[in-house]
Amino acid sequence: MPTMSSSIREVPVQLPKSFDRPDEPWHYYINVDLIWYVLGYTVFHPFVSWVVVLCLRAQYTPYENIEMRIAMAWAMLMTVTGIFGLISDRIAWGSPREVDLEEEVIVITGGVDGLGGLLAETYGMRNANIAVLDMKEVDEDEAENKGVVYYKCDVSDAKQVEAAVAKIVDDVSIPLLGDRTLLTTIARRSDDLDQQRWYGADQVNPRLNR
Repeated sequence: MPTMSSSIREVPVQLPKSFDRPDEPWHYYINVDLIWYVLGYTVFHPFVSWVVVLCLRAQYTPYENIEMRIAMAWAMLMTVTGIFGLISDRIAWGSPREVDLEEEVIVITGGVDGLGGLLAETYGMRNANIAVLDMKEVDEDEAENKGVVYYKCDVSDAKQVEAAVAKIVDDVSIPLLGDRTLLTTIARRSDDLDQQRWYGADQVNPRLNR
């Protein structure tokens, strides 16, 4: 019976730059946006507001009590505000459009292998137009079998992203539909992008803006 070697091979591991940061105090990450986000899902949310009313009724609080009246008035206000918010979004953005994958162009970063590769293959089997941005190269035969088009691109470089998006627009016959979130999301993958490169990556192609 073969014996296993007692020596263990050590593999050097280098953590990404995002982990190479000094520890900050807990209050360093608290800002106005975070506070407003939390309030939007707690105090200012209609569901939570009506839960408070139900809790008061569970304690047999009479409707005539001031705390019950305040809770009900607040819940009604949050409900009306939420309804007006939905109406505002519908007026601003219109009704949700039907998505036909054969008429869409899906851009996936890091889609050669891993989870990105699985997503690319899955949507490729559903006859969607898949464009993958990755530093790794893929054989043309493999790309054709998967139904995916690969573009060699470093997503941390705004100029390469701009060139890749322009090539995607030229290669596909279907116009890219989306907003500035697409390229902003691509740019977020680099931790050392300065403000100028953020702006450049965000404004790559005006055809991507609404």
